[in-house]
Amino acid sequence: RRGLVRAMKYKPRTRALLKLAKLGEDALRFQQVNGRWRKPAISAKNRARLRKDAIREGTFGAFDAETGKGWDPAWDPVPNVVPFRPRSLRRRERTRESRFQRIQQKLKSVDRLIEKDKEDRRKRKPTIGVAEIYKKMLGIKVTSK
Repeated sequence: RRGLVRAMKYKPRTRALLKLAKLGEDALRFQQVNGRWRKPAISAKNRARLRKDAIREGTFGAFDAETGKGWDPAWDPVPNVVPFRPRSLRRRERTRESRFQRIQQKLKSVDRLIEKDKEDRRKRKPTIGVAEIYKKMLGIKVTSK
């Protein structure tokens, strides 16, 4: 490492700049060594800091390995492209069609059910008359129609 620093005209200010000058783009990427992945030599936090420093200093666009200054735009991270996905509807909106079909089926038989209910109520209603009152007084069970 010392040999690299001596060969440079200006000593980089930080360890990250030294690695960037030594390794170039490889310092910013994950690398597979002996079948195992290694972290980048420069962390994402330091990468962002170096990029901002280059923008502030006006050296963004080119990197000088001897001075350790600048930033190559090719090193910028590629943003993840997220495919468009329609929003998930509320349950009421998702099941609207099936509810409509179910209601339509039930509406077909509603008249028959109303008539059946009226007939059941009529059958349950006790018959009122002199004969029924007399039978009750005698203790005879009175049946409905």
